[in-house]
Amino acid sequence: MTEQRKINIICDGTTYSFPAGTAYRDIVREIPCEKETLLVLEGNSLRELRHTADKDAQIRLITFEDDAGYKAYVRSLILLLCAAMDKICPNDERYLLSVHFVAGKGLYCTIMDDSCMTDSFLEKVGEEMHLLVRQQLPILKYNVGTDEAISIFHAQKMFDKEQLFKYRRSSRTNLYELDGYRDYHYGYMVDNTAALKEFSLQRYDQGFILCYPLRSTSHHRKKNAVPERKLFSVQCASEAWGRSMKLRDVGDLNDRIVEGDSAKIIRAQEAFQEMKIAEIAAAIAKDPRKKIIMIAGPSSSGKTTFSHRLSTQLTVQGLNPHPIPVDDYFVNRENTPRHPDGSFNFECLEAIDIKQFNEDMT
Repeated sequence: MTEQRKINIICDGTTYSFPAGTAYRDIVREIPCEKETLLVLEGNSLRELRHTADKDAQIRLITFEDDAGYKAYVRSLILLLCAAMDKICPNDERYLLSVHFVAGKGLYCTIMDDSCMTDSFLEKVGEEMHLLVRQQLPILKYNVGTDEAISIFHAQKMFDKEQLFKYRRSSRTNLYELDGYRDYHYGYMVDNTAALKEFSLQRYDQGFILCYPLRSTSHHRKKNAVPERKLFSVQCASEAWGRSMKLRDVGDLNDRIVEGDSAKIIRAQEAFQEMKIAEIAAAIAKDPRKKIIMIAGPSSSGKTTFSHRLSTQLTVQGLNPHPIPVDDYFVNRENTPRHPDGSFNFECLEAIDIKQFNEDMT
């Protein structure tokens, strides 16, 4: 009998030997790790735990604390929520789920008929999700033809994905399945529902928030679900604007582009933004006590461009604005703090010449 070929897996400086073709879900069980492994980084490639190791490799275990692990956890929670909803109210359009945006410390979700959104219904969904977790069910991955995927979406009343996939160029599509429920998710998933222990569902506004654990802590604990009300209102207003423009999702946008409406959409969006900036300028001009207007946002989010557009509208209001871009106050590159991986950290306060900024503001 031919002896099975062995491969060497190196992790954190230690070499482990396994038969070729061993799944990573089995490999990570033999490697000590304080936190649950959700994915594996093989060289420079992420691998789901279902993937098999067929040759020698150097790997790193990806947990919830890593960006890729965190996203896989949240993405898998959405699949868990959808599967639970499908169990409780299959083929009932009143309960068609929409996952909208990050709100507070979770994801804001609604169902088609908000009159059906009750505490008892949400409790049932949560119980079903926890049941699926306790059953430790595998999250399966299938590669199917795109036409077959579209048929599946139609049968499951996922009309938005059916519309979106009309424009998919690839002839094949990866679908994930949990306890008979199939769906498309763009990105990696955890291997088993057993990894999805930490979550909660909390009623909010017309829907609910799917809460998930904190990151960058020594242990998982639930976040406070209550979002900033003003930011939540802006996000809802943005979706309402999209609906009024008949642009509920990317599928709608693709349809409009094919119909030749892209230039019209851009002009309307630019006009809408200019109107909003004019409203902000008018609100500022009403209160002469306001002397400094601060604009927040991450790097390359458009703060400087926005400040100049706001300055134009403030000038229309009879004011004499002076935009001061923070870009002018970055310290020299050699003094810029770095992330652990060596890349520059332009988001921290130490990247700014605070002394010079305070002097100029005085």
